[in-house]
Amino acid sequence: MFALFHVYPVLLLSPPIAAVAHMTLYYSVMGGIFGWVFERTSTFVAPALVHGVFNAVIFVAPLLT
Repeated sequence: MFALFHVYPVLLLSPPIAAVAHMTLYYSVMGGIFGWVFERTSTFVAPALVHGVFNAVIFVAPLLT
């Protein structure tokens, strides 16, 4: 579900199939990680924090290079 909600809006822009495949794999893995964190903690707060950390790394890392 995580991948579907992240990839579907991008599909409306008609991206190349390689980009869709990459995004689907990436978001499926991330959804699995967030699901695993939820199962370990039994709270949605922990996966939300992990999601925030991943987003921070993705958006801040390019600024540091």
